[in-house]
Amino acid sequence: LYNRALSEQEVADLYDLEKPEETNWADSSFEIVEGNFTWEEAKADAESRGGRLAVLDTQARINMAEAFLGGFSERPDTWIGLTDSESEGDWRWTTGQPLTASAWLEGEPNNADAGGENHAVIQGTLQPFDFAWNDINSRNLRAYLLEIPSLSLEEGLVAYYPFNGNAEDESGNSNHG
Repeated sequence: LYNRALSEQEVADLYDLEKPEETNWADSSFEIVEGNFTWEEAKADAESRGGRLAVLDTQARINMAEAFLGGFSERPDTWIGLTDSESEGDWRWTTGQPLTASAWLEGEPNNADAGGENHAVIQGTLQPFDFAWNDINSRNLRAYLLEIPSLSLEEGLVAYYPFNGNAEDESGNSNHG
């Protein structure tokens, strides 16, 4: 037992100790993170939030993302975790998996930008082909589709309560310890 308040870093370290070795993405959920991110910034930001750029590696996952995105009357173009930056034309997810199912806009990917179009976005509601994928240059600034793994009560640190310098139960239940 600790006789002092844990620092944020100590809480983070404890959480890291409790993380499962492999994250189960099967029941993950999505969020749109608005902002102006390059693809690399979006990837780093997603990972800092405990998630990843959305990996839509099956038709079922594509349908799930489209159902989520369809709930917004307006939404921006969003980065997803798909790139061919390692080898032109060899599209892979950030997991390293090759592309097997897709929703490319007709004629895409086309690598039309002279600087290279190596990262994928899902077009937003302001585009004529809503939900279609397009390859664009990573220096473009976009929002992104964050994929978050689902957590159960058995996985990881669920919550922590700061120690306020005393052992008094502040809930009103008189459970002082």
